[in-house]
Amino acid sequence: MDIKKKIINVILKNNTFLVTSHMNPDGDAVGSMGGMFYLLKTLGKDVHLYNTSEIPDRFSYLDIKDYVVHKLLKNEYDCIIFLDCGDKFRAGKEIDRLHVKVSINIDHHPTNDSFADINWVDPTMSSVGEMIFYLVKEARVPLSYNISECLYTAIVSDTGSFTFSNTRPSTLKVVMEILENGFDLDDFNRKYQRYWTLNKVHLHGLAMQNAKLYFDGKLALTKISRELFEKTNTTSEEAEGIINYLRQIKGVKVAAILREDEDKVKVSMRSWGEVDVSKIAMELNGGGHKNAAGGSLDLPLDEAEETFIKCVAGFIC
Repeated sequence: MDIKKKIINVILKNNTFLVTSHMNPDGDAVGSMGGMFYLLKTLGKDVHLYNTSEIPDRFSYLDIKDYVVHKLLKNEYDCIIFLDCGDKFRAGKEIDRLHVKVSINIDHHPTNDSFADINWVDPTMSSVGEMIFYLVKEARVPLSYNISECLYTAIVSDTGSFTFSNTRPSTLKVVMEILENGFDLDDFNRKYQRYWTLNKVHLHGLAMQNAKLYFDGKLALTKISRELFEKTNTTSEEAEGIINYLRQIKGVKVAAILREDEDKVKVSMRSWGEVDVSKIAMELNGGGHKNAAGGSLDLPLDEAEETFIKCVAGFIC
């Protein structure tokens, strides 16, 4: 049986659902959660959305923030659906105490370990949002404006506004159908792009001033300390996008940001086609895609930088 048909059959046979995604959710995580939420609600299901982290303010226009809980409301559901989670624990340890009849894992990370009862893992997909689109079609559910806005958010986020190599002809066909269904792209871009604060501008400027090149300009790297966040009165969420500037430097093959986050240093990487940063990420307790991946280091910021540079050397030189 086709995996999409199998997932829809499971959905139709069950009533209570917990939909979750990875902590510190990005646009694909938030958008795919929203798309699945509206799909299940349209089918008359009882749905709870769960994430261990707050939904970033920049996605507040999706109107799902009020439906997301950060503590489990009950211990039993018919079905749990993991979205955009490379492994089960990306959704948080609290998930372990749940009792469910069936678990579903929908993801496009090549490092996914197929941890659920039903696994749809397809690294050729641009985003989990694109995968949810195909489920909407399989279920013959109308492409409502709420579903369209969530799925478009997921796709545009994970393709870097259609500039990343994961943008395939089929991805653009999905977007074409969303637009043909009456999606207001001008209104969306006003909400999606116009969320910056002056503090965020200052953060980006100072972070760019700290940028350095290594390995004859093949690696571009900047560090963001807690002190810099405090100085600019910003949060780690507002560091989003800095890495794309580094990636545009002539000759750079890998761009990276190291930022202090609680008791760890979070590492984000982007690359062009030459370097598979998901392999680097796996050395850093992380994972991801060929051209977009991340991990973490349990070290002070300066030591983390030294360790990271040594790690990258084996892949970039």
